[in-house]
Amino acid sequence: PSPVAPGGYMTYTIVYTITGNEPVYDVTISDATPEHTVFYTTTPPADVAPDPGDPGPVIWQLGDFLTYTLQTTGAVTMVVKANTGLTNGLIISNVASITDTVGIVTDNGCQNLLF
Repeated sequence: PSPVAPGGYMTYTIVYTITGNEPVYDVTISDATPEHTVFYTTTPPADVAPDPGDPGPVIWQLGDFLTYTLQTTGAVTMVVKANTGLTNGLIISNVASITDTVGIVTDNGCQNLLF
């Protein structure tokens, strides 16, 4: 895990790749501020996000991918702030998922260590 101090910022970059030869519809990336953190910002702007300083869900609606290309790649970024007053050694975990209308779900996660 990458270390962060209480009150410090953590940046989560979610890289996605869409492969195949059929269109996919309503592709959505869903995340949330991890426990012990609050929202700061996203790039590009999320379609759903809490106000800065609040916890909550973060959602990017990527839309439809109709072209018959073999691969489409992109990335979204979420920055959160660790709460102050947390105990050293606490692990903060984050998991994001990507879905489409077929219901295919892929989850990915990472961790940060407070020092």
